[in-house]
Amino acid sequence: MSNRISSVPALAQTFRSKLGLAEALPPIVRRAKVSIMAIDHNGEVGGPILTAQLNEIVKNVIPDAVIGILTLAPEVIESAPPHVMELLDHYTNWSVLVYALPIKDQTLWVWHKHGEHRSLFANYILGVASTAIREALSDRGIASVDIPQAFDGRVSLIELGERAGLGTRGINDLLLHPEHGSWLQLHALLIDHDLANSKSFDYQVCIKCMKCVKACPAHALEADEFHAGRCARLVASFWNPRSRAVALTESSYIECAECILSCPIGEIPAGIFEWKRGLQ
Repeated sequence: MSNRISSVPALAQTFRSKLGLAEALPPIVRRAKVSIMAIDHNGEVGGPILTAQLNEIVKNVIPDAVIGILTLAPEVIESAPPHVMELLDHYTNWSVLVYALPIKDQTLWVWHKHGEHRSLFANYILGVASTAIREALSDRGIASVDIPQAFDGRVSLIELGERAGLGTRGINDLLLHPEHGSWLQLHALLIDHDLANSKSFDYQVCIKCMKCVKACPAHALEADEFHAGRCARLVASFWNPRSRAVALTESSYIECAECILSCPIGEIPAGIFEWKRGLQ
């Protein structure tokens, strides 16, 4: 883990103090420092056994993680956009482990800018789980690739999450999970091993109520189209009166999130963003 990311827990404590939240970091934050577990080397480790062990590693860092697996079969890769096909062709028949951190504390969604880079605390925790998994796999001689790190946003985590059975894409262009709604942050790893596939959803989680469309201050959502450029111009633009983003310090902020707050799917985390009303 780079020094740039390793400072995030300290930043999280500062943000909580500024927001008037309890001084103690929530359990998920404290657990980000847990030691890395090793995969059991005893006995045969086939797909189902290794899958269970990987799930255990993720759960050791993120106890309530949502986890799914898909195989990058040729037909899956061929159905992707051309630029994604080119990126993933080398990994045909590899497994993809997709896991999500439920957002139950607003500390997890604080962004911190440093130069041209920015860090999200939820991603720090997801990265801890990634490191634990990849080191355990390496000990067994199994190759793996951290997808967000290797492909820098060029491979959709929402698409992978949908195919791995974590939920379905909503009108808000985010992954919707029946229990958590879009209060999730996603991560994914490519693993050169045959793992047990998860069952994908056979129904649409989104009920198409259109509340997110009405709530979006950027008018970025339509029934059948997402205008990414409109969203990007406002989602983190806390200096723009139209944006629902809020600056916490000169280099940290909370993004808009109106398309998630307005969604009736999943339970809104207790008290999340209530403090924003006093700052807007």
